[in-house]
Amino acid sequence: MIKVLKVICIILFFSFFIAILIGRNKAKYYNYNDFIENIYYYSESRASVYQTFHRIENVLIDDSKVESVEDLIKQSQYVLKVKVSDNPILYGKGLINQVQVLEVIKQDDNVISVGQNIKIYDLVSWIGNDFIEYYDGMTPLNLNNQYIVFIKESPSPNLKGVYMFSSIQFGHFNISNSNVNILTNYTRGTLTLKEIMQYDYVVTNCMSEKEICDSFITKYSKFQKQLKKLYNE
Repeated sequence: MIKVLKVICIILFFSFFIAILIGRNKAKYYNYNDFIENIYYYSESRASVYQTFHRIENVLIDDSKVESVEDLIKQSQYVLKVKVSDNPILYGKGLINQVQVLEVIKQDDNVISVGQNIKIYDLVSWIGNDFIEYYDGMTPLNLNNQYIVFIKESPSPNLKGVYMFSSIQFGHFNISNSNVNILTNYTRGTLTLKEIMQYDYVVTNCMSEKEICDSFITKYSKFQKQLKKLYNE
């Protein structure tokens, strides 16, 4: 009987210790301001891996074939003007944006309306102890900023009613900024998430693939300026 009690006490002790560690870890992630100041931004150009990992193969737009804003609109289920209404939800190993709909530019049905609050998965593949990994240079949405977002229903959401961006490279455009701000030749892990939030997009390969890089920057800047002119009233 004494041995059984000892075993129970040991189990309870370790359970309590593990619970404390888990609680501390969760608490760190619940405070978003602390989170963005202490976690470093990584960018990975592995769109195909992202799609396979999240079981969304053949769901996203082929960004290499996008030549105009009209292409993005045509291939997106919803195109919305939104305002970031709250900090994102830190869920599992990803982020979920919280936005309020200011204008419905396009929708294939009538499920979204002006004033509605919706959630959109950010293009994050993994969150480690001190880093967050985004795909293809996408950056976080900024609180209270306005964006044009190209989204669709997620085929396999782990939370009900969460949308996803239609495009990895052109999923959202900040129309609150006066200028397009793209960071080039970024060395992964050198800036915190808070520092990276001043940029619209991050490019890492401008030294080795200058022509491709310049072409992308020109296209992205053109799209953002066009959308800002049309919808930033």
